[in-house]
Amino acid sequence: MPERFRSLVRVDAFVPEDGDSAWSMTLEWEREWFVDGAGRTGPYVELPFFADRTVVHPPATLTQRSRLTGAWRA
Repeated sequence: MPERFRSLVRVDAFVPEDGDSAWSMTLEWEREWFVDGAGRTGPYVELPFFADRTVVHPPATLTQRSRLTGAWRA
C-alpha cells in the first residue's frame, strides 16, 4: 500500500530488498543472539543489548521474508 505513505524513515535499521529477512541480513554471530534470546525467554526472542528498551519478539518477526515491489522508490 505505498499510496498510503508519503515517506519512509529508517534509523539504525535493516534496509531489506524483496525476499530479505532480518535473519538473512545478519551474520552468523548475530543470529546466535536470536537463538540465545529465544533460549532464555521461550517462544520469544530477546536481544540482551536492547532488553531495557524493547519488548520480546516472536521469532517470525526475524525470519519472515519481506515482500517489496520497489514502489517506495517512486
